[in-house]
Amino acid sequence: MLGNGRTWRLGSDRLRNHGHRGRRLLLDVDYDECPFGPRKQSEYKLAFLAIELIAECLKLKAPSFGFGNVTAGTAPTLICVQLYYYNQNSTRTLNLTDAISIQAIQYVKNGSIGMPRSFDGGSNFTVTASKPLLVLGGPTFENEGEIIGFNITAKPGASGTYQLNLFSSFGLAAFLLVGQEPESCGDYGQLLAGSGSPNYAQMAIHCVTMATTSVSTGHPHPDGYLYFKVLGVSSPAP
Repeated sequence: MLGNGRTWRLGSDRLRNHGHRGRRLLLDVDYDECPFGPRKQSEYKLAFLAIELIAECLKLKAPSFGFGNVTAGTAPTLICVQLYYYNQNSTRTLNLTDAISIQAIQYVKNGSIGMPRSFDGGSNFTVTASKPLLVLGGPTFENEGEIIGFNITAKPGASGTYQLNLFSSFGLAAFLLVGQEPESCGDYGQLLAGSGSPNYAQMAIHCVTMATTSVSTGHPHPDGYLYFKVLGVSSPAP
């Protein structure tokens, strides 16, 4: 309810105080005209942003595995995931601002031998999460399956191919929900900027598969681990 019988314009459509009568929800809203105080304005804005994100993510196609090959340009590329943390005893708070890890390995000559040097490739990109924090799990399965979007843009002049991971910088084992059994891997795809050269995606990757044999908890996966599903990855804007 928007209060006072007023109509709140949402682009070319409208919301009235007796439910949703517009054809769709758009986000070019003049929030200063909202008939509530700043806190309620902020809550409505976040709700509309969440609706828009879900609609956008459901349009995307999921790669065959993980994030696939992601190309980042000066316009944002969107990665959409669903997150789960099954724990009947306690919740877990995730800092999503550093959730995406952009990994790189470069071989540096030491005489005639090439020595691997690993470094963080994140300085070449800007990654923005749809929300900074997320609380998951607990006895009420709080926010299980929440859809989170990550916008990735390449900084001017950035070039190279990197490896993508999720939550690896936290030391948190994240299992990709794929097929019948979740997998935890050293990376879940590659991120390309510019020409794609140099190729920094040279880390040997191994995956650990988790058997899903316990169903007594009401879900098919063991408690105490973070699980994620990739809903889709957008193509870069031309």
